Order: sequence, then structure tokens, then C-alpha cells
Amino acid sequence: MRVFLSFFIFLLLILCGLLALNTLNYSSKQPQTASNNNPVLKEFPLAAQRLSKAIEFKTISCKQESDTSFFSAFRALHRFFDESYPLISKKLLKVKFGEFSLLYKWEGKNKELPPIVLMAHQDVVPVSEIEISQWKFPPFSGKITQDTIWGRGTLDDKVGLMCILEAGEALLAEGFAPDRTIYFAFGHDEEIGGKRGAKKIAEYLETRGDHAYFILDEGLTITQGLVPKIDSPVALIGTTEKGYMTVELAVNHTGGHSSMPAKHTAIDILAENIARLKRKTFTAVFTKPVDAFLDYIGPEMPYPEKVVFANRWLFDPVIKNIYSQSNAGNALIRTTTAPTIFQSGVKDNVLPHSARAVVNFRLLPGTSQADVRQHLHSVLDTAQVSIKVVEFSESPPLSSITSESFQYISKTIQKVYSNVLIAPSLLIAGTDSKHYRKISDNIYRFLPVFLTPKNISQIHGVNERIATKDLIYAANFYYELIRNI
Repeated sequence: MRVFLSFFIFLLLILCGLLALNTLNYSSKQPQTASNNNPVLKEFPLAAQRLSKAIEFKTISCKQESDTSFFSAFRALHRFFDESYPLISKKLLKVKFGEFSLLYKWEGKNKELPPIVLMAHQDVVPVSEIEISQWKFPPFSGKITQDTIWGRGTLDDKVGLMCILEAGEALLAEGFAPDRTIYFAFGHDEEIGGKRGAKKIAEYLETRGDHAYFILDEGLTITQGLVPKIDSPVALIGTTEKGYMTVELAVNHTGGHSSMPAKHTAIDILAENIARLKRKTFTAVFTKPVDAFLDYIGPEMPYPEKVVFANRWLFDPVIKNIYSQSNAGNALIRTTTAPTIFQSGVKDNVLPHSARAVVNFRLLPGTSQADVRQHLHSVLDTAQVSIKVVEFSESPPLSSITSESFQYISKTIQKVYSNVLIAPSLLIAGTDSKHYRKISDNIYRFLPVFLTPKNISQIHGVNERIATKDLIYAANFYYELIRNI
């Protein structure tokens, strides 16, 4: 017994030594940029008024581009661009796609240098009639009050769109001429997949043989209070995004009169299968982009968390359990399952013959359509439930975090924002940039706005708004990005 105890203590000492050594070697990966506690910001005196005006145009995503309000909103927005940014309108080549998507080309002095592409989208999601009464100000008013701009699109994504234009116009006014060509790519249907906008622009650039140095689209943001155990703001740069798969589940069953219900109706069968699908989650996995996120964030954590993240080989189950507790954390480590539509029945005293549901999956990198199908067949009663794939797109390739372009974006962030940490990560949503995978090997997803636990729900939600100060910082980010590239 004494020998066993001695051996156990010996192993424990070795383990403790290994944990300590790994923690000591767990060095910071933050860019080596001089501290910038008081950044010198350029003034953009009309930025707030221009964003406010842009919010007024109801450029709502529409699957059927047929009603006159859809056409008039985008045409009015384009006229507003021409009036507000005359130098961009005059000096940059503009090409339209599907009439509403725009590509501006700012010709560079050196034709040998590959271009960069700065992306944003013009469209916004609708506001339901039920939600309108919950808004403090009308969602398309662009109301400015107490240094805050209110309205649909202030965060997603007219802020990015307008700040790119603000930066471009300011630099043109200063006589700036870029060394490499710069494209501004503004799709009009990102919120419904980007197939008529961003996809067409990407195909056009591909036919021209343009291979971009890097592409920067919307995506992750500067978070405050959203990364556990980190007090400093963290600028998250998306190096890829999750895949997308939507399936339709359907049940056909005997109907009848509600006074004589069968033990299992079409609604019962489908509801039970969906509940089973929600209970049987996909396995938690740390993919490469999330591993990189942990590598960047872990060294900035206090003890004892730093010990845990420096030794993930041992504490992997603990970290996965922690991340599984929150919706956002869980989405980083799992392919998620979200029932979004359930339809059945026509009358209160009639048992429906059929029931239909739509389920949306967001796929981790490396998860295929076949993987999801296999999961569905293992969980569902396929003898009663039919499965139809409605839409699928795989996760785009992972962009490098050692490239010059990633380092350049990181240093630009740190130049404009004070005491901000940088971390690559996985974007759990989707962007137009997925259509550009043939245009560049380095596609990054970052929107220079602040998100906190208080305002994160405003994206696609009620009372979407942005502080004027944050708008000016965002314009400065694009200004510095373009000026120094």
C-alpha cells in the first residue's frame, strides 16, 4: 500500500509539473502593436445623418422581387448614395447585378498587386407587425436621440455599408490613390442567401480572373462581456462560418373527427419526433477555428482558468461542458438543430391528415450533408416521417491566421480601438462571403461594432440601434484599413 501511495504521489507531482510547464509556456498571441490608449480619430461629421437617412429606405429582403415598394426602396437608396458620395460616384467604376447589387471598383496604381474586397449588404430583415409596438421609435425612422441612431439595419448591416462609403469618400477628398485595386461589394439579398446578389458579383470577379489579397465581410464583432473571464473588449475575426442545411419533415396519417381521436395523430407523431431530435444533440467538437480562438483567448485569462485552457488535453470535457451551458457557446462546439416552422390542421374539430415541420441545422466545419442525414435516420422514425432536404451549403474553407492579411486586419483594429484583444473564431451565422470562396483564400468576417449582453439581441430584434460614437469608430476602422493597405 505504501509503495502504491508513493507511486501515486510521484505521478501526481509529474502531472502538476506538466500542468505548470504548459501554463508557463502558454504565451500571448496578441499582435505586437504599440499601445494605443488614445487613438487619433478622423471626424466624419455627416456619418450619423447619412446612416439615419439610409435607415429610412425599407430595403427589406424579398424572395419574390416583384412589388413596387421593393424596387423603389433600392432605387431611392442608390440615388442617395450618388448624392451623398459624389466622389465615389464620379471616380469609381460602378457595375450593377440584378439591378440592385452594386460593385464599385477603385483602380489601384499597381496592376500587379491583387485587389482587396470590402463587403456589406444593403438589405435588412423585416419587422413583424407584432413587434412594431415594442419599438421605442419606428423601426425605419432612423431617429437620432441622445447620440444614438435607431432603426432596422443600424447593426445589420447598413452600418458597415455606410462606413465603407464614408471612408472611401473621405480618402478620395484627400486625394488618396490606393496602390492595389479596391472593390466595394454590396449585395442586396444577403438575408435570404445572396444568390441573386453576392453570388453574381463573385461569379463576375471570377470570370475577370480577380483573385483577392483578402476579402472582409460582416460577421463577428468587438464583444464586451461576452467572453467569460475576459474583462477587456475582444475583437473576434471570423475565419470561416458554419454550414447551412434545412430539411422538411412530413407525416401523413389518418385524420378524422376530433371527438374520436386516435392514440397517435399526425401532429403527435411529428411533435414526438422533433422532441427526440432536440434531445439527441450532435457531439460536441472543438474544430480548428474554435481551437484557434481558445489559443488566443486562453493566455489572457486569469488563473486558474489559464491552467485549464493551457492543458486542454486534460480538461477538454470540462471546457466542453462550460461551453454547452450557453446558447452561443453551445453553437461554437456543435452542429445545432433548430425547428423553425410547424404547420398542421385547418379546424379545431378536425384531426389533420398531415403535419409538416422545417428544421434548420447550422453545421460545424467538416460536417457534411451525409452526416446530418445519417443523424436524422438514426433519431427519427423514418417509417412514419419523410425527410426532404430543402437547402444545403457546406462550411467554407478555413482562412489563415498566419497570413499578412489577418495580421494587417488585427493591427488596424488595435490602432483604432484602445486595449482590445484579438481572437480568430468561428462565425455561427452565415454571410455573403460564402459565395466568394473561389475569389480568395483569405476571407475574414468582422464588423467593427460593439456587442454586449444588452444589445446582442437587437440584431434582427427589437430596438436595433448604434451609438454615434461607435459609428465614428467603425468609419475610422475602414478609413485606416484602406489608407494603410
